[in-house]
Amino acid sequence: QRIQLEKKSRELDAKVAELEELHQELEESNKKLRLLSMLDGLTNLPNRRAFDEFLTREWSRGIRNRQPLSVIIGDIDHFKNYNDHYGHLEGDDCLRKVAGALDNSLYRDIDIVARWGGEEFIAILPETDMQGAEEVARRMLDKVEELQIPHAHSSTSSLVSISLGIGIMVPREGLEPSALIHMADKAMYKAKENGRNRYEAGTEDAWGA
Repeated sequence: QRIQLEKKSRELDAKVAELEELHQELEESNKKLRLLSMLDGLTNLPNRRAFDEFLTREWSRGIRNRQPLSVIIGDIDHFKNYNDHYGHLEGDDCLRKVAGALDNSLYRDIDIVARWGGEEFIAILPETDMQGAEEVARRMLDKVEELQIPHAHSSTSSLVSISLGIGIMVPREGLEPSALIHMADKAMYKAKENGRNRYEAGTEDAWGA
């Protein structure tokens, strides 16, 4: 009986170890699935869902620390014309290259750039003032130009270019993060109105906050 009991005990220990291993594998798989669900399939950048989560977290942190939060929204100039002329496969390749250029424009690990949708991208720069945000925006413009992607049907440039809008504010109670997005978006359309292939910066006074 003692021998049988020891045998059963060893079998039980083996089963427990096996279950623990399966549980660990399941947790790893779930973690990988979550990471995949947060990435844009084409550009491999964080997707809008990931960006929204990051923005919410950084907005709360900005309220606590009373530090400025900057957002840069970018839109590829005349991208519809690019797709129509070169085809959607080339268009996808262009999006991937621009995504990489924008990602390489960031200086810090805490900064992220995500695909906002279509040919739009968005970056969030925690604890960054206007001077820092403008420096990143200039770097983004330069990095996209360095790609030297021909754009025969652009009225802005012979190369693929991007228009950028900067929004910056110190997060505070009673104000939603969408106000910051709205500010950056409005600044981006101002950049388009002023000739594209440039950046414009929004202000709370101009936005009306």
